[in-house]
This record gives sequence, structure tokens and C-alpha cells, in this order.
Amino acid sequence: IRRRIAKNLRSGPDNSTGDCIGKTYGETLKQFTKAAFIGILRPGMSEKDLRSRGFGLCPRMDIVIEPDDLLIFIGPRVNPVHHYKNSGIFEEYAGEALKMHSMHPKIEAKRMENGPVNSKKKRNLLVCGWRSVWEQYPHRLRSRLNEIVRQRLPGSIVIFVNAVTCEDFKKLMEKIELKPIGDNQYCVDSVSSSTEALWWKGIIVKHVQGDAAEVETLRPVIMDHTIDAAIVLGTQANHNLAGRHRDTRVMNIILMLRKLWNEKDEGVPMHIVGENTEDMTARLALAPPRRGQNRIHNGERFIEYEPDFVNQMAVIARALVQTLAFPLIDSARSELFDDDPDSAQLVTVHASEY
Repeated sequence: IRRRIAKNLRSGPDNSTGDCIGKTYGETLKQFTKAAFIGILRPGMSEKDLRSRGFGLCPRMDIVIEPDDLLIFIGPRVNPVHHYKNSGIFEEYAGEALKMHSMHPKIEAKRMENGPVNSKKKRNLLVCGWRSVWEQYPHRLRSRLNEIVRQRLPGSIVIFVNAVTCEDFKKLMEKIELKPIGDNQYCVDSVSSSTEALWWKGIIVKHVQGDAAEVETLRPVIMDHTIDAAIVLGTQANHNLAGRHRDTRVMNIILMLRKLWNEKDEGVPMHIVGENTEDMTARLALAPPRRGQNRIHNGERFIEYEPDFVNQMAVIARALVQTLAFPLIDSARSELFDDDPDSAQLVTVHASEY
């Protein structure tokens, strides 16, 4: 993530500095071939005013650029590669999109009818491990759950396997406004009509008390449910492990998931998301394979599916370096970690919706 002051940015037909001044943000970003502009900040403006007026990440396209504005972009060079005629290519893309829009009215009709439901899927998620910070700040757990359920259809289940007692987990669920419905299961009150309640419609949170690193605990969960994805945390509720030991625990749980997935032989791929504090962990971990057409092993076609890993130390280091390098755009970067409704949100959608 980089930034340039508007008066130092080269653009326009003569590739001159400051040409973007007085033009709209949306008009300017079309001129660059090897840079993706993602935001704009106006120095001296409070963070609250920046967000309320449409600055920051994913800004309003009609913002008129001023000389001292900071333009934020992603690219390989400090000076983004500019080509004035690239604007014409953008216009061609827009024209082609409008043409496809008129040729396939059913896509737009479906999108308007179903809204955000189009991209939702019915999927069950397993969460192995626990964050102690969730007990201290329950709203953070609710925020993480909101990010998950907004992409889920009714009937989906989020299963927590950890050492938190059933009584303590119930109290925590009450704090985040989830009501018990029996058998250590929880849901949002169906009477509520808030936006969050609509996300939660038909979604169930289930708790299993036990150690996720023990096969006796995991086996019934895997055998009784179709698990589409699993988040494996190295942290626990009752122990504070060093980084290397947390990584060992993560790999142990992933191996057990692989074994149980093979035993069940259900044929449904299981996507694994883990966290690591050492780079080598991501190379060593073996997640459940996915059937595909990339490789043949023992007469069967397989894709050895590599798990996603959140390199915790790398994320912290990169955020720190970015803040030190470009302190003035820290407010925009922090939007990626902010739950404020006015901040930028990352959401995956199907291409067929557009």
C-alpha cells in the first residue's frame, strides 16, 4: 500500500504533476495501468469527518481532488505507471458491461430480488481453540461471528470446540445477545428485525466443551456434521503456550482433521484456515485433500489442498512497517481492522451477480 500527494502525482495527457487537481477521484483512477487506487485522505480532517464525507478506503467517486490530498494505491512502484489513453479502455469496459446488462436482465432481476443473499452459501464452520480476549471483550467475538454469518444461508452451523465450560460459554452468548435453544446451541432472537438479525436468520452456534487436540473430542463433531470449513487457532482457554508450541498444536489438529475426513469419506471438501507464528508451519501442515483434475495418485485424481494460514507475526510486522513508512494514511489502513459501519468491508460475491 502506497500513497502520493495529489500535487506530485503525474497524470493527464502531458504526464504532468498535479494534473489530477480539480478532477474527480473516479476520473483520475482510470488513467493508471499498473496501480489500483483504493482510497483518498484529506490532511487536517478528523477521522470521523473523513468517513462521514466518504474519504478513506473505497471512497466516493465524485470527490474533487485538492492539491494536498493523499491518494492511496496498491502497486509495484512509488510512482504509479500512468497512461492517459487507459481512460478510454475503462469506458469500453463500462460500455461492454452495460451491453451485457441489457442482454441478461435475469441476472439483475435476481440480484435486486435477493440482495445480499445471492452470494450466501449453506456451510458449516468448525472453530478449534479459543481467544481469551473474547471473554474480556465479547463484542469482538460478536463482530467475528457477524463477518461469518453474513455469508451464510439459513441452516448453517458454527461449532466451537474449546475448553471453556458450558456455563461460561452460555454467559458469554448472553452478553452478545444470543439466546440458548437447548443442547448447548444458540441463535439470535427471531423477533428482532435489525440488519444483524437478518444475517443470523436460521444460523445456529453450537458449543462442544473439550480439547480440540484430542481425537475423542473431534471425532463425534466430524462424524455428526458436514464440516465445510475449519478455523484452527493455536490459543486455548486454559493454557498460554509459546509461539512454537501453538504452531505444533495447530498442525496436530489439522492432521487429525485430515485423518477423520478420510475416515468419514463423505466427499465434501474441508477448507482449513489456520494461524502460524513461524513461516515453516504453513509448509509442513497437511490439510484434507480435495478431489480434482490436477494430479493422479494411486489411480485417483487429487488436488493436494494447501490450507490458508494467517501469519500472525507477519501481519503485525507489515502493519507496523506500513504505519512507520506512511503514518498519514494510518487512519485508512486501520479501516481493514475496524468494525465501524462506515469503514471499508471485505465481502466476496459471485461474478454472476454482475
